[in-house]
Amino acid sequence: MDNQFTDTAPKYVALRMFYYPAWQILIDVNKVALEATQEGQAQIAVPKGQHSILVKYVGMVTEPWGKAISWFSIILADYVLWLSKTIKGMAMQNAIVVRLKFLNPVKSSD
Repeated sequence: MDNQFTDTAPKYVALRMFYYPAWQILIDVNKVALEATQEGQAQIAVPKGQHSILVKYVGMVTEPWGKAISWFSIILADYVLWLSKTIKGMAMQNAIVVRLKFLNPVKSSD
C-alpha cells in the first residue's frame, strides 16, 4: 500500500489492520516503528509535512520453519496412511490364506 499524506502537525495514523510485527512501514524511504492501539490495530506516528507512506509485509524469521514443519507433517501423515493401508491389505491376504487352509486342510501322506 503506497499513500501520499500531508498535514501541518505530527499525527498518529491508525491503519485498518491488526498489529503484527511482520509489517514494515516506510515514510519517505525511512523505517518507522509500527505501534499498536488499545484495540490491537496498527498505528504509525507521521511527522508534519508531506510524506510518502509505504506499508509492506516482510514476514517473520520463523515463517520458513513453520512452512517446513507443515510440509514435513503432511508428507509424514501421507506416508503413514499409505503404510497402514499396505499393511492392512497384506494382513487381509494372509487371513484369507489361513481361512482357506483351515477349511480345506492338506492331508499329509504318511
